[in-house]
Amino acid sequence: MSLTIKLADQQDPGQFDNGRIRERKPVNFPGMGTQRERFGSLVYWAWASSERGGLIGEHPHEGFEIMSYVLKGRMEHSDSLGTWKALGEGDLQVMQTNSGVQHSERFADGVHTEMFQIWFEPDLRESVKRKPTYADYPASHFPWKEIGD
Repeated sequence: MSLTIKLADQQDPGQFDNGRIRERKPVNFPGMGTQRERFGSLVYWAWASSERGGLIGEHPHEGFEIMSYVLKGRMEHSDSLGTWKALGEGDLQVMQTNSGVQHSERFADGVHTEMFQIWFEPDLRESVKRKPTYADYPASHFPWKEIGD
């Protein structure tokens, strides 16, 4: 197995909310004609950022497990399960979309926000039979330790 490092300008670009949210995708959705599609069950990996806020409006997902990690700033998540959650730096959310869920994401207005999101594809024949779930974990669940020289 070989390892290829893709610099930001070599990754697939994307945008939401008329360019208010920008993304770079080192691993893009299958069938998008990109250089790199999936690694086993990892089907999507994107880094997104916004300097001035923005909205990724309500949209559906089914069958995937989606993990989002806030690197900087603040974002809000809402979904058809009744979840509304504000996530800040170092917070993590996990959605198992299973039989289907609708959700939206809002990057905080006027706050530099960065996050990454990865999607895993479990056995779709089984996952679509289960109810969707949402869980989040505050940054305090992931303690940092400085390692000196």
